[in-house]
Amino acid sequence: MFTTLCTARYHAHSIACIDRVDGRLLQMCTSEAGFSVSVQDLMLALRKQKIGKAVGADDIAMEAFIYGGGKLLVHVCFLFNMFIRHGYLPKVFMKSL
Repeated sequence: MFTTLCTARYHAHSIACIDRVDGRLLQMCTSEAGFSVSVQDLMLALRKQKIGKAVGADDIAMEAFIYGGGKLLVHVCFLFNMFIRHGYLPKVFMKSL
């Protein structure tokens, strides 16, 4: 019950933060091909993730993304869309255990 309440408050706060973000940054996030990853897409994907799991090769826990806030999601969105726009993904991102 408490976890559900905290999660609902977090998502409401994240949406409020995203609404305050400068539109120019979000406009820069769109790719030339017309395909882009939105902050809402990231929020939906994060809602499906489980907490308390082991970290990956990058030593970043999923909780860092889940509870990182709206500003973090905007920057991750920008990063992902730059990968799409330039057709490049660093080899470090392709590593797994």
